[in-house]
Amino acid sequence: MIRNLEFDDHTDALKRASCPMMLLHANWSRHPDYGLSGAMGDDDAARARELAPAMIYKRIDSSHAIHNDKTDLYVETINEFNANLT
Repeated sequence: MIRNLEFDDHTDALKRASCPMMLLHANWSRHPDYGLSGAMGDDDAARARELAPAMIYKRIDSSHAIHNDKTDLYVETINEFNANLT
């Protein structure tokens, strides 16, 4: 049986993760009628960093689709992260 799961709260997963992680945080805004535009706001990113303090954090001046908007920077950042894995 396949279940459709929603993951609105990643708290437990972030606390338990023991693998190397990197959070890429792009530009975002909050529309007065529609709410958050982007994957996460600054408070969300700060909370993720609190829950997983070993996580690498990179703030990137880009639209939400970093891989599309800043392809070279995205690839460079991922390659740098991978090169530092032990």
